[in-house]
Amino acid sequence: MAKWDFERWMLAFMALLIVGGLGFVYWMDSRADDLARRLPTAEDQLSDIGAYTDEVYMLEGEKRRDGAVEKGAYAYLEEMEVKSRIGKIFNIPKPSTREHEEYKDTLYTLSPRQGEDVSRYYIGQFMLYVEGNTNRMKVTRLRLNKSNRNGAGPDDWRCDFTITDRTPVGVD
Repeated sequence: MAKWDFERWMLAFMALLIVGGLGFVYWMDSRADDLARRLPTAEDQLSDIGAYTDEVYMLEGEKRRDGAVEKGAYAYLEEMEVKSRIGKIFNIPKPSTREHEEYKDTLYTLSPRQGEDVSRYYIGQFMLYVEGNTNRMKVTRLRLNKSNRNGAGPDDWRCDFTITDRTPVGVD
């Protein structure tokens, strides 16, 4: 009699394993169908991720080519003085900084050396060169005074610039 009990127990256990295996196969099949249904959406998201990655690489490339980032602010401003043909006429003292929640402004105040007057054309050229070759630096203040020195021409001006270099907090 004990032999029958053992054999029946083994048969019941095997039947339970078969039912459990069939349940597992059914569950995995439904899971695979669900994944197959969501596959097109996942592929679209993957292509979106690829597009965003390309955009990030492009922006990083632009950042590397940004003159102010690449050369440093002082060298960049001096280079723009030369390129705009205004000449190295500005004194550039140590900048001041203003901290904000998400960004930091570094303010460079440029004032011409004594006796240096500039035409409006070259002032405009300098501003165009400063703002045109970087995304970070902008002329935020310009003060023009008509030149009052002896021998000054009708288009000679004394100018002071404040140029702001804005960087996100945590990025140098």
